[in-house]
Amino acid sequence: MKRFKDIRNKTYTVFEETDAQRKAKFASGAAGGPNSSSKRKKMDEAPLVMSDMDIVKSLTQKIEDDLHKLKIRKQFEKGWSTVQALAKLAGYKVTKTAQQKGKTFRYDIKK
Repeated sequence: MKRFKDIRNKTYTVFEETDAQRKAKFASGAAGGPNSSSKRKKMDEAPLVMSDMDIVKSLTQKIEDDLHKLKIRKQFEKGWSTVQALAKLAGYKVTKTAQQKGKTFRYDIKK
């Protein structure tokens, strides 16, 4: 066990980093910055390989979940452009004019 006298007499060197050294360390990822390998390893979602139709299902499920969250928070208007884009892809148009609250009218696009 070390005695207090030995600890008191021991000299310590203090290493002070300059701002430039800290920034370089942060940018390289050594300090847990945005380029850090520890950040890259904590990926929530990984690349996914599935059949074509399963990918389509996962995409539409994600869009549906996002729109449902907006509907629950009563912010469905933020997702309205997404609904219109999906309707256009399917060959329809959608409108909320002259409809009851919470209802949408869908009709075919005239060609």
